Amino acid sequence: MKKSDTKGKGNAPPKKTPKTSAGHRQRLRERFLKSGLSGFHDYEVIELLLTLGTPRRDCKQSAKDAVKEFKNFPGVIEASTEELCKIKGIGPKNLIGLRLIKAVADRYLQLRLIDKDPIRNTNDLFDYLFHNLKDRSRESFSVVYLDAKNKVITSETLFQGTLTASSVYPREVVRSAIAKNAASLIFCHNHTSGDPEPSAADHAITRQLIFSCQMIGISVHDHIVIGENYNYYSFAKNRLIEKYTDEFSKITIAKSVNEDAARTNIIDNAKVNIEDKKSKTKQSNKKVGQDMNEKPECFGNLETVFPMKDDGLRMSPESCMQCPDKTECLRTAIVGPDGNGLKEERLDRAYDAGNVGFFERWSRKKKLNRK
Repeated sequence: MKKSDTKGKGNAPPKKTPKTSAGHRQRLRERFLKSGLSGFHDYEVIELLLTLGTPRRDCKQSAKDAVKEFKNFPGVIEASTEELCKIKGIGPKNLIGLRLIKAVADRYLQLRLIDKDPIRNTNDLFDYLFHNLKDRSRESFSVVYLDAKNKVITSETLFQGTLTASSVYPREVVRSAIAKNAASLIFCHNHTSGDPEPSAADHAITRQLIFSCQMIGISVHDHIVIGENYNYYSFAKNRLIEKYTDEFSKITIAKSVNEDAARTNIIDNAKVNIEDKKSKTKQSNKKVGQDMNEKPECFGNLETVFPMKDDGLRMSPESCMQCPDKTECLRTAIVGPDGNGLKEERLDRAYDAGNVGFFERWSRKKKLNRK
């Protein structure tokens, strides 16, 4: 063997093993495009979603580990970013597929509800509620807003956490309903335990929400509790919505009756008070009339009520100033028989002061004596 041949054979580069991840990934995509997800295992669906954010690396083992950790496909989709990033091969960059599929499904089911009547056609409503709320790790309270024709305006999750009177605020529900011009509402929340049977707190908050909405004329059609395996509890089907609505009506009617009774009592008391005042006024007027008829002996006596003093001027005495009849008494005295003498005195003073002449004084006195 030639030396050159040995050298060339010994330096020949090793053959590269062809990568199989690209081919496996391509086969997954072709299967999906041909038959959808029929025949796919849960881990294969996760693997396909991970490939959207993983350019080259094989995602099969990461997908299997995720399903093992979170029990099933919904558990992986509902897991938090922090939890998923603990799985080897899954990080913030290739989470895009897992997050995208959930968000797209939520948007699709939510928009499919818009302008539909969920009261008559419940399939779309339950599809959305079950998909949106089941398998969540925390209780979530959602509201579906409907217009006057019971068509869906929109829906949203308002609260998260254990539902109690301190975690669900009726004023926030009412404020949101008014902002969206809603005429009626459907409430829904999930039970993380999987048992949809409502708790005492669920009953209490439902009653409180119905009362708050009824006060502003907004109806509540139902409150649905979502469990696992498509089990649910409907407050409407169990006639509790009707019961709580009737309770509110009875309380409102009773309050209205009490207010009417109180208003009637106030009016009756006012009428009695008015009659009492009228009676007292009549008695007072009668007494005043009697008092007016009983005049003092000096009434209308000019020399008593308007005597002439030493300086030739007349003035009512201090005792007359306290008399309730002083004005009428003095007027009677002046226009009475003795009144002419008073007028003559005034003419004499005017003559003495030079304000009237002799003949005018004589003429005016003559007229007074004729009267």
